[in-house]
Amino acid sequence: MKGSIVCPVPPSPPPVERLGDAMAGDGAFQNAVTLLLEREGGLVDHPVDPGGITKYGISLRFLKGVNPKATAQDICVLTVDEAIRLYRQHFWQSCRLAELPEDLATKMLLACVNMGAHAATLCLQRAIRTVACQALVHEDGRMGPHTISAALKLPQDFLLVALRAELAGHYRLLVARNPALSAFLPGWLSRAYS
Repeated sequence: MKGSIVCPVPPSPPPVERLGDAMAGDGAFQNAVTLLLEREGGLVDHPVDPGGITKYGISLRFLKGVNPKATAQDICVLTVDEAIRLYRQHFWQSCRLAELPEDLATKMLLACVNMGAHAATLCLQRAIRTVACQALVHEDGRMGPHTISAALKLPQDFLLVALRAELAGHYRLLVARNPALSAFLPGWLSRAYS
């Protein structure tokens, strides 16, 4: 790990069925979080990761946006339940993902956690434009009623294909702008196309 942060070796996350009230609620959120936790490993502190130290997909950069006093140690001691609460509040609810069809909502949750809600929503808005063959929504990175309505009107299988392509394009652009991130590209593309 970079710096002098020493984190205790965290236990493996508990199976989702044993998690507490953080998972209570709608089944679509539970299914999305189950997949998310399979993809987002435990503690990672890669030297070129612009998000900094990360656990369960929650980066220090993101956590500082929620709590400006957050430190690397807060990431070290982050529990799965706390991460799930952050997913629910800052991605699932604030991005209104429950209003989308489940497969699209799941893909968007994974993208929001990995690249941020603004970038993920821009990708969705661009995918909507691609499938509709016209600009049905403003590309502003905000999940508002027009974006949701447009997403609901389009064939979901086509929209998911277009979204995957937009996510992959976003990741490729990040690497083109900053080649030091190339170590992440294979994993990012795997996420985008899954």
